Amino acid sequence: MKRFFCTAMMLICIVIGSVFAQSVKTINFDGVTYQVVTKPAEFILAFKNNNPAAIIYKTNDYLQIGREIMNEAERLNIDVTKVYDPTTLVRADNLQLISRSEVLRLIMPEASIYAPTPVNPINSNIEVYMFNKARPSSSVSRNESANNLLAYFKYVAREWWTTLNVQQRHNRMCDSCYNGISYGDGYLYGYIAGNVIRSWRLWCDNCMKERIQAYINNGISEEGGYFEAEDVRRANDYAK
Repeated sequence: MKRFFCTAMMLICIVIGSVFAQSVKTINFDGVTYQVVTKPAEFILAFKNNNPAAIIYKTNDYLQIGREIMNEAERLNIDVTKVYDPTTLVRADNLQLISRSEVLRLIMPEASIYAPTPVNPINSNIEVYMFNKARPSSSVSRNESANNLLAYFKYVAREWWTTLNVQQRHNRMCDSCYNGISYGDGYLYGYIAGNVIRSWRLWCDNCMKERIQAYINNGISEEGGYFEAEDVRRANDYAK
């Protein structure tokens, strides 16, 4: 009887464990597999444990979810800016990155935002994913990663130039030193996810290589560093 009871309990545990394992949903976006969560506390805890997580919610709850994430991070004494980027949203229905202008319209619906009309505008209360910044560690050396960063940001720049219309295809200035950059040249500090190019700065050769040298010397710096771990991951994935 005792043996039967132990066997039955073991089978129950296996069934419960199997059901729980099947209930853990994951998604893959931009080369990273994320566990899907629904609560801000789970989102923060995953980051604390260095586990990539995506919180799913309706766009109408954007501000509320953001406040709850900030409150939870503050409670745990975590810098919320290191946890997630609130302007990086992905549609749950097709995993398309939502443009920053659309996110701004979501945050400030009464504001006049001048930007190209998005391919898939947010015109209803849809489900979206927002990602934490926890990422798998890399075994690629720092020097190799530095070369990959140069190659990746050159690639992003080339792709960005091609998105410009005829009137926009002219020489630009470096966003750091303000020296000239010929059309098609330079390095774009940003990234490509899906069919959307996210960009922050267009840098000339000298300015980019200065930042790369700082990375070689110091790695990912907590204070004043130019690159994040996510930049290095994307660059190394691009080089594969």
